[in-house]
Amino acid sequence: MEKLCIEEKYWEYKGIPFCVITEEDIDVNLAKNLELIYPYYWWDIDRGYSQKKVKGLIEEFKRLILEGDSAMGAVTHMEQKYEWEERMGISFLYYMIAHKAVRVDLSQELDIRNIKINLEE
Repeated sequence: MEKLCIEEKYWEYKGIPFCVITEEDIDVNLAKNLELIYPYYWWDIDRGYSQKKVKGLIEEFKRLILEGDSAMGAVTHMEQKYEWEERMGISFLYYMIAHKAVRVDLSQELDIRNIKINLEE
């Protein structure tokens, strides 16, 4: 406890707010979901895709959702159209979530079969 008091004084001196976070303060689903999508943040770079190409892929995915496809339907469509290996479409979906190109409720468990996509900005 003494160490925490010293740390608090140090950060206050630096003008930085200090607080202690415990496991009880963290939303378990949110933490698991962030851990799940984080590795896909660089999906585009790992594949050598330009920002222009990725923007087109995102727009196509959104169009499929607006036309009534489920997230899995859109993912499957794109895997087939672009001859991606299996699960690359899911990787792309996680990339979009990580970059907030599509919105999902990260406080709920991500169930890829029933994921609800929100396209509103």
